Amino acid sequence: MAVSRFVKQIPEFCKKIRKWLNTINLFGKNLKQRGKALISIAHPDHQESLERSFYERYK
Repeated sequence: MAVSRFVKQIPEFCKKIRKWLNTINLFGKNLKQRGKALISIAHPDHQESLERSFYERYK
């Protein structure tokens, strides 16, 4: 799954996503910044594949 597809589905009014103890602020960020923020709270088992997909998309 490409990071950008997921990021585009997040409504603008959704300023924060909470996952366990991690919180990220998506307000005012562009798609590239949102993608990096979402990867930072992803499960460690999936971060490498997400980062690889992200790099392919934004290289």
